Amino acid sequence: MWAPEDDSAGRANLSGRDVRESVVIGGLIEMNRFLRYALVAGASCVYCVANPAGAAAQQAFAAPKTPHSWTGFYVGGNVGYGQQSGSAQFWGDVPGGNGAGTMTLNAIYTGVANPNVDASPFSERLGSNGALGGLQAGYSWQWNPTGVIVGVEADIQWTAMGSSLTRTNPAGNVAAGQLALRAEDHLRWFGTLRGRAGFLATPNLLLYATGGLAFGEDRASASVTNRGPGPFAPNGSTTLLCQDPNTCFAGSGSRGNVGWAAGAGGEWALTQNWSVKLEYLHIDLGRQDVLMPVAAPSTGTGFLQMRVRNAYDIGRFGLNYHF
Repeated sequence: MWAPEDDSAGRANLSGRDVRESVVIGGLIEMNRFLRYALVAGASCVYCVANPAGAAAQQAFAAPKTPHSWTGFYVGGNVGYGQQSGSAQFWGDVPGGNGAGTMTLNAIYTGVANPNVDASPFSERLGSNGALGGLQAGYSWQWNPTGVIVGVEADIQWTAMGSSLTRTNPAGNVAAGQLALRAEDHLRWFGTLRGRAGFLATPNLLLYATGGLAFGEDRASASVTNRGPGPFAPNGSTTLLCQDPNTCFAGSGSRGNVGWAAGAGGEWALTQNWSVKLEYLHIDLGRQDVLMPVAAPSTGTGFLQMRVRNAYDIGRFGLNYHF
């Protein structure tokens, strides 16, 4: 009679093999995980050794763990753009209309060089604009727990703000385009000394108003040129003879001006030591007068005058380091 064979030994052997395979597979998995962690850690260490500046920067700009303290000194730099909000005004030597400068102004403004015509001063847009950059330093006090911030700040700026204009006369007793009035204006540099007062919109966001003293150097020049055809020689009690092609009147000047500045801005604390800011300033440095006498080889005794209004609107971005 047939009887089933006893396979208990086979089952025992199969169970042992399964156990060994499980152990081997588990070991391989753990080794693979260990190798991945080791590779990541090794790469990080290599990066830190090869690039210590990068590691230091990551640590320096880590998110602040506590609210920023605004009390203390700070220094920084800024870049921005400015636009002149003033104009240039021109007038002649004699308001009664019989001076060579006034008659020249008449010719440019109306096309009529007539001593019986009184040309009122006229204005032309002379909007200097351009980039600027500079440095700032200051000190802030934080009044806890009100969140009120007060402080003082000084800055110095170098600018590329400049512009020019050219105007020629219309047709009249003077040939159209015979006289060319040219003017230039350039704000070389400026600085401010201002107070700041604001409040914390959030623990790391300061909104503030600012105002105080402004100072700077502006250079302006102007000229009138006879571009022909023929000489320009208006008649009157003061005479002028300006040949073609010559400069009839010319003048320039560079002046240090003092005025005021006011504006507003916002500053965001990135860390305990670093912050960024956006700021608007209106700066008024008063006016500058440029006298334009008769320029050789032209002859005569008259003059023209230009007045420039040095007022500017400025926007800038800054980065500060807090001690």
